[in-house]
Amino acid sequence: MIAELATHPKGPGKTLADIRRRGENALNVTVAFRQRLAGAAAHVQNAYSLHYLVSAAHKMENHSQRTLFMLDMAEAFQKLTSANEATARQALRPTFAALLKRGEALQADTRLITDEMDELTHGAVGQLIWEGAGTEKVKLATAADTTGYHKVLVSLAGFQKRLSEAAAAAKP
Repeated sequence: MIAELATHPKGPGKTLADIRRRGENALNVTVAFRQRLAGAAAHVQNAYSLHYLVSAAHKMENHSQRTLFMLDMAEAFQKLTSANEATARQALRPTFAALLKRGEALQADTRLITDEMDELTHGAVGQLIWEGAGTEKVKLATAADTTGYHKVLVSLAGFQKRLSEAAAAAKP
């Protein structure tokens, strides 16, 4: 979809630059919102409701980070595709290393949200999924994914694989 928008923008507000701008703005807003909510925790009587607000801001922040990550990843892949010389590909190694690191951090953050959502939706079952669980349990959780976050984790794992392959291709 990113490649399609890059070659055929859909009009005002629907370009990659517009999406990036909205993602960066949303990231700034959600980070600030989470900080303000955390500061208000001592002054709130209904901590349970406050937790839902903090969780919502966390999910929005994670979504913004994923959007920016995917845009940056698409840009890096486009540069790698057009890099004809080994030196041009080598110059992309730090970019792919940074993307791999961001992807790992994003996976860890998404797992936190996934566990929280599983706990809310299914009870403590979600904790079993990531604490040494076998692949069958992960497949089961993904199949019964009422929150969508298990599918996000599968996508992020696929992105990490592609980034690892691209990083290897950028080596001399």
